[in-house]
Amino acid sequence: MSCKAGGRSARAAAVLEGLGYSRLLDQVGGWSGGNGDGGWVAGGGPSTTTTLPGRDHASLKR
Repeated sequence: MSCKAGGRSARAAAVLEGLGYSRLLDQVGGWSGGNGDGGWVAGGGPSTTTTLPGRDHASLKR
């Protein structure tokens, strides 16, 4: 799970855990950082704004 600052993804992971999912990961601090954590980008994690062919929202919709 991931979100901008980490709070929503933590709540989403907790909901999914309550539904029986057990193989969950939550990206603490999110993409931009929050709650004292620098986040994915500040930590040097890779990111891009380029969408790969076939991986855009319209292509992935069911």
